[in-house]
Amino acid sequence: MNIKPGKNRLVIWIVLLTILLLAVGTGLMSLFNPRPPVNQITTARKALTDARELKANQHFPIIYHEAEMLYDSMMLEWKNQNDRFFLCCDFSKVSSYSELLIEKAKLAKDFSKANISSIKTLLPGELDSLQYSINKFDTIVRSLPLSKDLTKKYIKGKLIFLESKSAYENGDFKSSYDKFVIAYQLCTDVFKDIRQFLNIYFANYDHWVNLADETVNWTRKRKSSAVVVDKFAKSCMLYQNGRLKYTFEIELGPNWIGEKRYKGDNATPEGKYFIVQKLAKKKTKYHKALLLNYPNEEDKIRFNEEIKNGTLPESSDIGGMIEIHGEGGKGFHWTNGCIALKNEDMDRLFIVVSTGTPVVVVGSLRKLSEIFDLHYHGF
Repeated sequence: MNIKPGKNRLVIWIVLLTILLLAVGTGLMSLFNPRPPVNQITTARKALTDARELKANQHFPIIYHEAEMLYDSMMLEWKNQNDRFFLCCDFSKVSSYSELLIEKAKLAKDFSKANISSIKTLLPGELDSLQYSINKFDTIVRSLPLSKDLTKKYIKGKLIFLESKSAYENGDFKSSYDKFVIAYQLCTDVFKDIRQFLNIYFANYDHWVNLADETVNWTRKRKSSAVVVDKFAKSCMLYQNGRLKYTFEIELGPNWIGEKRYKGDNATPEGKYFIVQKLAKKKTKYHKALLLNYPNEEDKIRFNEEIKNGTLPESSDIGGMIEIHGEGGKGFHWTNGCIALKNEDMDRLFIVVSTGTPVVVVGSLRKLSEIFDLHYHGF
């Protein structure tokens, strides 16, 4: 089969034009497509490895741990940028993290190379850093219902830290250093456990916000009232016609974080409820009270699932009699799972609401990062 010269030239031109367009396209992509700082990342990773091989994680744990956190941040940011459309990638933060990581890892490595006698010079800075972190961390510890084991572990870490400071002041630098390492590890372990727990709990944040927004919008459409309880803010908010009318300070059950699972757990339930009964002064020992429809259907389903799965014993009772009531103002969480207001605040709320008024209880309407700084120096 013969191909005519004209058609042959046309095919050649099409092929040449295609090659040219591909070349230009490739050039433009190379020009505009941001590239990750691979060499810098490799250097940072090696610097961390070198520091670990010199046992910097044992000799100078704070500095080394900071380097590890920078490594995690660098890799996470790299992944986030790689997941974006290629023309929208921005690897500047990756570069910043890697530069800081290289600096921290080098410092940890240099310290580890130093003679043990140099601990006398280097340890004060480490002690000051851990003291700063403990001071910041105490705020979080005091505000959360920690388990007894976790509380004991943290107290032990603080006590050993004080022993470390005392040993340094008395000139026993080796003992001071050894105690410092133990104290740092104990405090870090506790912090990691708390951070993991809070991150899991705040995975419900979007659901909480949506639930509160739906309730407020409901009051606007129905020209009615509703109560929104924010546990972390220790706030009971009354909305009328879509607008916030009152905010009252509250006290909850001692185990206030999380959902109520069973009778006697001293936890305040979370979810969507409504007032089923108003109890005046003579009908309650808590000044005045608003009885809620706990347990609702979701509570019952969750409770039955836990019985079925064996996470709760069959003898467990789901409980009830959850109220918004008075006698609050004690300054700490003390109820059996109820929501306590000061008597004067209870009086204001009692007048406005009625049976059937929705009551939504959520963990927080603020993000975790807005409540606690979980990434400060030292941890």
